[in-house]
Amino acid sequence: MDPLSVTASIIALLQAANAVLSICYNYSCLSTGSSSGLSTIIDEVCSLRNVLESLVRLAQEENKNSARLPTLRLLCQPSGPLASGLEKLESLERRLAPSSYYSGKAPSRRQAFLQALSWPLKEAESRRTIEQIALLRNTLSLAMDTDQTRLLLAMQELTTQNNGLLADTQEHVANLQLACSDIRDDSQRQRIQSWLAAPDASINHKIARRKKHPGTGEWFIRSTQFLSWKADASLVLWVCGIPGCGKTILSSTIIDHLQDDCCNNLPKVLTYFYFDFNDSKRQSPEDMLRGVISQLISQNNKLDASVDSVFASRGGQQPTFRELLQVLRELAREYDETFLVLDALDECGDKQGLWEFLREIDGWDTGRLHLLITSRPDDDAEMQFKCLRSGSKVDIQGSSVDIDIRSYVEERLQSDSRLKRWQRRPELVDEIMKTIVTHANGMFRWVACQLDALENCLNASMLRQALSCLPRSLDGMYTEALCRINKDYSGLVSMILQWLTYSTRPLSIEELAEIATVDLTSTTRFDPDRRFLDPRDVLGLCPSIFVATTPMNPGLETLEDVKNQQIRLSHFSVKQYLTSTQIQSGPASQYAITESEAHACIAKVCLAYLLQFDRPYTTMIDAVQSSSLLRYATNYWPLHAKQAGLDGDTLCPMIMELFRLEPAYLNWTAFLDGYTPFSRDGFSDDNDDDFAHPPHSLYYASSFGLDDIVRQLINLNAPIDSKGPAGTALAAACLSGHLETVRLLLDNSADIDAQGALGSPIVLAAGNGHTEVVRLLLERGADSEGQTALEEARKYGHADVASLLNSIELHGQ
Repeated sequence: MDPLSVTASIIALLQAANAVLSICYNYSCLSTGSSSGLSTIIDEVCSLRNVLESLVRLAQEENKNSARLPTLRLLCQPSGPLASGLEKLESLERRLAPSSYYSGKAPSRRQAFLQALSWPLKEAESRRTIEQIALLRNTLSLAMDTDQTRLLLAMQELTTQNNGLLADTQEHVANLQLACSDIRDDSQRQRIQSWLAAPDASINHKIARRKKHPGTGEWFIRSTQFLSWKADASLVLWVCGIPGCGKTILSSTIIDHLQDDCCNNLPKVLTYFYFDFNDSKRQSPEDMLRGVISQLISQNNKLDASVDSVFASRGGQQPTFRELLQVLRELAREYDETFLVLDALDECGDKQGLWEFLREIDGWDTGRLHLLITSRPDDDAEMQFKCLRSGSKVDIQGSSVDIDIRSYVEERLQSDSRLKRWQRRPELVDEIMKTIVTHANGMFRWVACQLDALENCLNASMLRQALSCLPRSLDGMYTEALCRINKDYSGLVSMILQWLTYSTRPLSIEELAEIATVDLTSTTRFDPDRRFLDPRDVLGLCPSIFVATTPMNPGLETLEDVKNQQIRLSHFSVKQYLTSTQIQSGPASQYAITESEAHACIAKVCLAYLLQFDRPYTTMIDAVQSSSLLRYATNYWPLHAKQAGLDGDTLCPMIMELFRLEPAYLNWTAFLDGYTPFSRDGFSDDNDDDFAHPPHSLYYASSFGLDDIVRQLINLNAPIDSKGPAGTALAAACLSGHLETVRLLLDNSADIDAQGALGSPIVLAAGNGHTEVVRLLLERGADSEGQTALEEARKYGHADVASLLNSIELHGQ
């Protein structure tokens, strides 16, 4: 086979892999629930594609001498792995594609996937597919490594034979070896980055930079404290300031400065993280640690052995926090100096864990790690900071901040289209400047919001009136804004603010607008006629100082793009105000939010939304496709119900309503897990396919830890050992670590040693590190003989569980 044919064979397989990926991404984007094996298949095909792209480059470089690629040439034979792999991928493409994907019956390929609704592969079929793709990838990787070795040996032999060309040949061998190593490192680096699944801190950095006025924070870059910190790696610098004083904007200035400094000095490296109260994936110490490690990996041309070792030892399973911490330490040693900037520590959901992390890295004797943190001042932070070995605190206040604020006001008055009208009245410009700067008290956010409000002043009288009654604080500003809301919309605005404050993930404009279709006080809880004609109208209901939008991509133009923008609370101080005790006794008390009530409200809205599907979903495709809140409602109502406590009013009855109304419940299982309980014409599907028969509601209630619902279902004689993907209801509760649910099921005679597809309940609890659940199972007589549970605990790094099981093994139960 000539080298061009080798290249063509690889390209054909690469095209087939891309076709499969395209279909999988469509399912991933449009499916309303999780799909068995979908994410793993995407990861495996991506890995296969990486290998194929490397092979194409290798084959093209050596296409003048096919004898140099004997192993790869053998794989390209008509009966070889490449031909077999191509056949399997093309078969997989046909298996995955909806029937209307190629037929032209659907208006578009996107519509074809929407009509298909569910992922077509069952669990066993997904496993076989994953195994076949992994086998093909490994075979091709081995062939590439073998041929690269042959190339190196051939070059070394040529060196021996041609002493006159020794130097050039050695250089060529070294370059080729380096190129081969780079190819392998790049592929491994991509797999490790996917494995880390780290949040992208650059997104928050770009948002902060867009808000930054030129020159803001330059006084800090020139300050003695900052310059001393840059020069002394043993010093931890804490930049603190009151709410709204511009700490995050200052962080972006610091990061930009350090990026320039590190780019010009290669032995130095910068990594950073923004904690974000609006995004649950940016609120934990582990999120931060993953993000920091991901940045260090991407900036290092050579893949560090410590990262590779942890990745290999975990077998694709997630690393422990302790392992990540050790990886960070090893990566930091690769550089002369590492700068770590952590913004908004007060927005971290686990402050105790975060301070433990800071004390740990402060104790490293590397002499190379420069740590800078920002947060609001509070007594706990002050006490924790004093526990660090060497720290310096900088308060953002005083004349330096006032200079930044004055510069910002001047720029807004000159460039803002609605404020620069006052340039024709210099005395009014001076009055605006004097009033705003005098009352700012170091709060950038207060200044920005007041200037936004002044944009609505159309004459000098209105302007002077507005300046004479400016609220003196952020809380006062928020109270005034809420009191101006039209009473006709106050109920909807209150519900919207609850969603923005406690939603599990950021919402799109279209999702948030869809909340208007639900009225929990009405007998008709869901009504599509309440839907906004233009979802963007929801932005006009809430005061602009409360909400902000985040474009998914710059330069948005289409209505579809705008509807998919994320909407969030504009500032952490907004959440603090809405959940404070002060608002409860003030004129805006109707908008006060408590966490449990907010979670209950969100759960009930989701349930009401799902209960609209009171017929088989296969007979109401249009309703499914137009329900933009369906994905969120399907996946997250149990989490909100759990956090609400299930201890009141109408939440429990609504959950039982969903579980007991068969069409609604079966539809939910289809949206959530891809079950297919109905045929296309809406009749029940009585075939033997497991996916035609969703688990009993007791299984799901146990899986989500909804104890009151579990109790009610047991009282209604639900089968105690109801089975689902994880095994029995007890196994599902053990897998998720719901201790009280486990206790409740055991009290009602659940089979403690029931074996499921993933193992027994104690094996699932041990493998996921649920120490107290394991202890309870052992106390109730679970079978701990054999090494399975202990091996699972050790395999996944759960030392406490392993110690408990080991002590039982040594001393007997």
